[in-house]
Amino acid sequence: MRAVLLFRAIVALIISHGCAASSSAADWLQFGYDQAHSGFNRAETGYPTSTGNSILYHYALPAVVDSTPVYLSDVATPSGPKDLLFVVSTTGRLLALDARASSLNVLWSRQPTGAGLTTNSSPAIDPNRLYVYASALDGKVHKYLVGDGTEITTGGWPQVSTPPRSRRHPR
Repeated sequence: MRAVLLFRAIVALIISHGCAASSSAADWLQFGYDQAHSGFNRAETGYPTSTGNSILYHYALPAVVDSTPVYLSDVATPSGPKDLLFVVSTTGRLLALDARASSLNVLWSRQPTGAGLTTNSSPAIDPNRLYVYASALDGKVHKYLVGDGTEITTGGWPQVSTPPRSRRHPR
């Protein structure tokens, strides 16, 4: 429940920030914003409103999410430029959400094959804004094009990050 509330707060923060007339949203490519996970983006100058900040949109997700979303602005998608939020569900499904939609708008989602328990890892976006990376229940990190979710399966992708449960050392 805490993760759902956190996700809703982050969605509200990003949307209210992105809709303010005097500012623009800044990309948030990984958990904690930067490599130091500082949670601080100097490019964001705030989003003043006359009545303070409030939740603009609130909706349920199609799956349980226990990870921090990442945000990418002005992404070329088949339906035109969009600001996107990426989240990974506990079942390993990567969701690309329209950050400006007033109701749930999943632009694309991907569920890699494989079995496992759950994941609460956050997705990450490469600095060139081309790919989003997500851990899945198969013990691999998968690489997808941000605009349409096409999985990259060349050049060694997906990469093994955790051996399957059956090959792990006993505790």
